[in-house]
Amino acid sequence: MSNVTAFPRRQQDTAETGGARGPAPVFMTTETYDVWWLISILRRRTKLLLAVLTVIPILTALYVSALPKQYSASSRLLIEAQRERVLGIEAVLPAIAGDNNTVQTEAEYIASREIAIRTVKALGLMDDPEFNRELDAEARLHWAERWLRTLPEEFAVYLEPAVRWLVESGDAASGGQGEIQPGPIPDTLALVTDEFLDRLTVEASRFARVITIRFRSTSPETARQVANGVADNYLRDIRERREQALRRASLFLTDRVSGLRQSVIDAERKLEQFRRDQGLVETGGATLLLQQITHLNEQLIAAETARAETEARYSQVRALASDDGGLESLDAALRSQVVTQLRTQEALLGRRIAELQSQFQPRYPELVKARQELEDLRRLIRAEVERIAQSLRNEVQIARVREINLNAAIRRLQEKLEDQTDAEVTLRSLESEVEASRDLYELVLGRLKATDVQDESANAPEARIISRAVTPQNAVSPRRGVAVLASVLGAMVIGCFLVLVIEFAIRGFKTPQQLELATGLPVLAQIPLNADVKHTLPMHRLVVERPGSSITQAIRRLRTTITLSLGETEASQVVLVTSTISGEGKSSVVEGLATLSAQAGRRVLVIDADMQNPTLHTRFGLSNVVGLSEVLSGTVASDDGIEFDPGTGIYFMSRGHSVPNPDDLLGSDAMEALMRTARRQFDLVIVDTAPVSSVGDALIVTPRVDGVLFVVEWERTHREMVIQSLRDIYEIGENVLGLVLSKVDVRIQSFDSGTEYYYYAQEDRRQEST
Repeated sequence: MSNVTAFPRRQQDTAETGGARGPAPVFMTTETYDVWWLISILRRRTKLLLAVLTVIPILTALYVSALPKQYSASSRLLIEAQRERVLGIEAVLPAIAGDNNTVQTEAEYIASREIAIRTVKALGLMDDPEFNRELDAEARLHWAERWLRTLPEEFAVYLEPAVRWLVESGDAASGGQGEIQPGPIPDTLALVTDEFLDRLTVEASRFARVITIRFRSTSPETARQVANGVADNYLRDIRERREQALRRASLFLTDRVSGLRQSVIDAERKLEQFRRDQGLVETGGATLLLQQITHLNEQLIAAETARAETEARYSQVRALASDDGGLESLDAALRSQVVTQLRTQEALLGRRIAELQSQFQPRYPELVKARQELEDLRRLIRAEVERIAQSLRNEVQIARVREINLNAAIRRLQEKLEDQTDAEVTLRSLESEVEASRDLYELVLGRLKATDVQDESANAPEARIISRAVTPQNAVSPRRGVAVLASVLGAMVIGCFLVLVIEFAIRGFKTPQQLELATGLPVLAQIPLNADVKHTLPMHRLVVERPGSSITQAIRRLRTTITLSLGETEASQVVLVTSTISGEGKSSVVEGLATLSAQAGRRVLVIDADMQNPTLHTRFGLSNVVGLSEVLSGTVASDDGIEFDPGTGIYFMSRGHSVPNPDDLLGSDAMEALMRTARRQFDLVIVDTAPVSSVGDALIVTPRVDGVLFVVEWERTHREMVIQSLRDIYEIGENVLGLVLSKVDVRIQSFDSGTEYYYYAQEDRRQEST
């Protein structure tokens, strides 16, 4: 925050500025927090810290000593890696993988309520009072009675009445009914299981397939039995789950096999029916048709070749037969033995005719006969040739017909092959369906047989105990040393926290520096707490009888500061003393300041202007019959309203009777006249007014005095109220001399302000002892 604008310290400050009022002050309430500040507040609250550091460890030690001893036993499980199955039934049985996630999952399952309930029932923990509180008579006792039983007898005797009173007061607070009121019946098994799970710890190793099972109990034997029992029940649970899986798989596969068997039978019936409907004897029918077509094609080729040869021979025979000269080559074309023999006879007959012609005349009968025979023979040859040609023509026609028939047969087979191919597509689909149904049937049947066999490897557990728990010899808790050390550390933290809470909860000012920083006004004096010197004397006697006390020294210092602030040349000094709220010690400051000033030889007048709650007359032992109210109202003269105390040398004007309009009297011309008269007759006039926050009396009187002395109680008066009260005064007049911090605890203040107040405190103790 920005720097503050301080209140004027003296009236001369205003005079130097020509009487003009300065700017309104800017208040600042921040302070520095450092290590020394922390050390100082810790020193201020040393008793609180010591109390916390003493009480908490002692209570912790007593509580720990009352706790029963706890023993811990542990067993370890190894999760086996997944093994190879002989019969391949890993799809039937649940398998435990060896990865870390699975090991962690199994650890969580071991710590589940299911395993806990099995173990509780198996070990009969329902009948153990350690777990079933309904069976524990001591658990039904009051906690104070249980704690009392743990203490040694020599201590328990002295604490027994207090414990009995505590138990009886607790019963009275609950209506005087010690018995249990009817309510819902608790689930004993659930309560025992909850207690069981609170004591059970299951940890999975991060780098190995190992699970550690720990259990705590007040009995070492119970801890061992439970740790091993949890492991055994987990393995038993694995076996039962696998057996149940086998039974479920067997039932499922049996039903499945029956259904698949019927599916295979239905598929085969459908296939056979289709074969019969399509006339397919076997699946190789299409191949047989192809072979027949191939064979007919071969015959067709042969028929076409034979037809071509026959046609060629027929054409040659016809051509040669029409040409007489071609008869010589006709034999080669006909390839007929008859024609050949006839041609041979023709050749022999021709040679004979030639011989006869050479010997005889043309009309020689023998020659004529030979010639006639030659003609007959040639007619026979031509007839034979004609017959052969006709035969060749018939063969050509037959070959052509055969070729046509072969083509027709091939076309029929091709059409049949196309029809059979479409049928075989459907047939192959049906055969595939039959084959698939048969394969699935055989597969499920094989699984069923494997399940019935129950391979030894399938029944073997995939987890085993590698370390069984043993009976522990030493208790693991309570660890008294650690608990006490932790309580000491915790007490230090709690103590520091309480100190800080108390420190920050204080709304008032703790040091003069804080007050000056917040208001911009000087702190003229710090008045120690009266109780610090353990006196019963009023303030005016205290400053006289104990001149070396811290209170006397502080008030003397205040008087000196006021005198220097107002100046030695003033004919008279009028000082108004006020505060924010009542009870801050302003009247004590007035009493002590007036007494010391009177001892210094000055004529001092004290005016009790607290019209609401006057107290000064009781302090001095004077009457309150005639006073300020009567003087201001004109009932009596000012001199008649003043009393003199010969013991202190102080002139005193009490309030007088209560009036309904005190603010009108204080603001009247009579009050102004009273101030002028007091200035002429006395060296120092001290006006004690009501607190600023209560009524406006102080604000009315402020312009008529030379200076205002504002009293602030140490650590009590709220900072915001102080600042607001000073703002109100400053708006009336710029004549605030300074502040007085009252009721200061000098022992605590010495931690913040050095050794000065510690010295005064020691001086007070020396005087008190004297």
